[in-house]
Amino acid sequence: MSGLEDGQPAGREEAGQGEAGLSASRKLTGEKGGAASLKENVCQVCEKTGELLLCEGQCCGAFHLQCIGLAETPQGRFICNECTTGIHTCFVCKKPGPDVKRCLIPVCGKFYHGECVARHTPTAPQSRGFRCSLHVCLSCFIANPANPSVSKGRLTRCVRCPVAYHANDFCMAAGSVILANNSFLCPNHFAPRKGCRNHEHVNVSWCFVCSEGGSLLCCESCPAAFHRECLNIDMPEGSWFCNDCRAGKKPHYKEVVWVKV
Repeated sequence: MSGLEDGQPAGREEAGQGEAGLSASRKLTGEKGGAASLKENVCQVCEKTGELLLCEGQCCGAFHLQCIGLAETPQGRFICNECTTGIHTCFVCKKPGPDVKRCLIPVCGKFYHGECVARHTPTAPQSRGFRCSLHVCLSCFIANPANPSVSKGRLTRCVRCPVAYHANDFCMAAGSVILANNSFLCPNHFAPRKGCRNHEHVNVSWCFVCSEGGSLLCCESCPAAFHRECLNIDMPEGSWFCNDCRAGKKPHYKEVVWVKV
C-alpha cells in the first residue's frame, strides 16, 4: 500500500454514489436526502449540522459561514482554502502537505498519506489510486472481507477518522455518537472524564485464552488480558493492543460482552 498513487476521481461507490453526487446544491440545509446526502452534512470545523456551504473543489467539504469567517454566501463557485492552495490535510494524521493523495470515490474528498491510509485494512488499491476505508463497513469487513455487502447499503461515517459502518445496531460500534443521518463520532474518539470511575480503563485478572491468572499482558484499548506464553509472542515494548483492537473490532449494541464496566 505504500505505493498508492494519486488519480482523478473515478469509479463509482457500490451504494449508488456516482457522478450525480457532484452536482448537488452548493448549500445543504439540515439533513436532505438524494445527491446532497452523499456529501458532508456536518461542518468540518465545528462538527455540527445546520445550513452549510459546500466546497465545489476536490474536498467536497461543508462549512458554516461563520466557522470560516464569512458574513454571507459568496457569489459564484465557493472553493475552500485547502482546495484553493492545493495543500490538503491527511484525514488520518491531520498533517497538511503536498504529498497527500485523494480517495478515488468521486463524492469522498478525503486526502491521505500513503502510509496513513495503508494502516486501515479496508482500504482497497485500485488502478489509479485507492478507495479509502470510509466506503466499507468495518464490522462486515472484519467478519468477512470477501463479502460483497461490505461496501453496499447505507453507510454512516466517522467525521474524524476513516471508519464507517452500516447504519444499524448490528454493525455500529457501541458508544458511537450520532451527529447526523450519515455522520457520527466513533468510540476511538471517546474522551474519558477525570474522576469518573466508569471512564477508567480496566483489564480482567485472567487470561482470555486459558482463563488462569498470573502475570498478564493487558490490552490498552479493551479489558482483555493474556499470558505472553498463551499468545506465543515476545514481551512487547511500550503500548500493546490485542488482535481484535488492532483490527478495529468493537462491541456492538445488544451484544454479549466479556466485561461490563
